[in-house]
Amino acid sequence: MAEADVRRSQNATGAGASPEKQALLSAFENVLKSEAERRSEEAAEPRRRLPIGLIGLSILGILGAAALITQPAWLFTPPPPAESVAVRDASLRIALYMTAQRVTQYRAVHGRLPVTLKELNATVPPGINYRAGDSTFVLDGNNEGVALRLRSTDSLPLFLGHSFRTLAERGKP
Repeated sequence: MAEADVRRSQNATGAGASPEKQALLSAFENVLKSEAERRSEEAAEPRRRLPIGLIGLSILGILGAAALITQPAWLFTPPPPAESVAVRDASLRIALYMTAQRVTQYRAVHGRLPVTLKELNATVPPGINYRAGDSTFVLDGNNEGVALRLRSTDSLPLFLGHSFRTLAERGKP
């Protein structure tokens, strides 16, 4: 179709066209021919293009890796602040108190102290050790550096103190 346009323009200019017009016409023909050759070569050899989905997944992967490495605060919640010594102490006192209650209930039902805490059939918080004598027991507890001992002869309300209030007020300004 472009070649037909060139022929028409040659006929329109005629044989007596100026050399400048002839050179311009010749250059135009060369451009059209080279463009047609390039298109036919492209049609013969299919282009190897990366699918857009693969490029998108690659970008998403890079952004995800960057987010995991940098862990921005707007995406990841920061870890909670470390608990104070008072909160750790109160938590341990409550755990020892609850365990002592279970041991006392076990003795009331079975008529003897349990040999181990596993006999209580209850989940015992970690860090609590139990020793039983003939009629008394001792519970030792450790909670991240806070160590306490509760004997069966100790007053439970005095041992517990204000532990529940301390836990209820944690995090309040």
